[in-house]
Amino acid sequence: MTNERWGVGASLLRREDERHLHGRGEFVSDIKLPDTMEVAFLRSPHAHARIKSIAVPPEAVGRVFTAADLPALKAVRVTTQAAGAKSPAWPPLAVDKARYVGEAIVACLAPTRGEAEDLAASITVDYEVLYAVVDPLRDMYGSPALVHEQWGDNLYLERSTEGGDIEGAARAAEVTVTRRYRMNRQSGASLEGRAVLAYRDHRLDEVVIYASTQTPHMVRVAIAENLGIDERSVRVVAPDVGGGFGPKARLYPEEIILAALALKLDHPVRWVEDRSEHLLASAHSRDHHYRVTAFSDRRGKILGIDADIVVDAGAYGMWPRGPTSETNMAARCLPGPYTIANYRSRGCTVATNKTPFGPYRGVGRTGGRARPCRGTHRKYGPARTDAVPLGRPDALRRGRLSCRCPFVRPVARYPRGACSPETGRARRQADRHRLRLLHRAERGRRGRVRRP
Repeated sequence: MTNERWGVGASLLRREDERHLHGRGEFVSDIKLPDTMEVAFLRSPHAHARIKSIAVPPEAVGRVFTAADLPALKAVRVTTQAAGAKSPAWPPLAVDKARYVGEAIVACLAPTRGEAEDLAASITVDYEVLYAVVDPLRDMYGSPALVHEQWGDNLYLERSTEGGDIEGAARAAEVTVTRRYRMNRQSGASLEGRAVLAYRDHRLDEVVIYASTQTPHMVRVAIAENLGIDERSVRVVAPDVGGGFGPKARLYPEEIILAALALKLDHPVRWVEDRSEHLLASAHSRDHHYRVTAFSDRRGKILGIDADIVVDAGAYGMWPRGPTSETNMAARCLPGPYTIANYRSRGCTVATNKTPFGPYRGVGRTGGRARPCRGTHRKYGPARTDAVPLGRPDALRRGRLSCRCPFVRPVARYPRGACSPETGRARRQADRHRLRLLHRAERGRRGRVRRP
């Protein structure tokens, strides 16, 4: 008998709802500590610019902090074992150059956020505006400007994966489809933006950081490493968090800066991100470019897939995993639930003058999976191929690998029921013929029918 009260699928009340509904939530903004100073950042308005000078009004001295005023801050660098991968040093406060719009340059302190923003507005930065690298397809090789001059190009990493005989598949193909796709850049846009409150606890001899983060333990390790203090002297607390979805699962410069300010000033400091800052300075995601060629026979069975994947990862790699996860995951997921005997992908992760990349729901899987399904279905009209992937002649069957080629690591394994009786029943009950007619009628109403 099913346990409807506590079993799998039972509807359970969340324990936190009552206090949230009664206004007793405790987010970083709700925490009240004596003598807390609010922080606002002066951020770069330019995608790529050299910082020639920073002029601070005399009355603002002691309340305005540049990288030179916080010598404890060290540049953050991702350590990677990927062969050939480049990892730029990311200073928490920009030193000589700003490499994306929204990069923090100066931290300003005042009793209220409004006063801190006024203080930031009183600072003058002399910029030498440089050519902005914004098109990854155009600028990854031979760009007139480099995001990081010491590299010689704008590539974080170029990696190829190949299995089977893709050239043989191309020769044997009766139908060849080539499509280009673009997946637009996105921002996580959680209900609560990022927020950090830091203070020094003299009794326990530690710096305490309250942060709206998904990964407090990781942030603790990074802050201790960056500031050169023992981990036991750092305590990171994640109070109530108003949404994360991945972007809050990485280290950010503001978390390190607030900890450094708390240690230097010996009073609490808080920064709460506003929505404009979130769109500018919190991790971006997606922004994939695909060129996918699928080779098939007349029945629509896929003989091979050849793909070029270019991902615009922004100006820096976010600690600890860096910028290449999206490209690697898209390449791994692109074959999908098909028995692809021949597969080749070339993935390029490109540095541009845009906000750095971070994880966001699915990390590369959404783009990687959508591309072959769209490309093959659009072209396989002459082959009369079923639009339901598991009904295709190359659909994955029980216990088989999605790539039957000599990869070191197969893309995926579906150990149970990839084409189960439930799948067949769902396909029959869906009445796909009727759905196609309804879809065609709707497209006709909108004037979008391309073929009968």
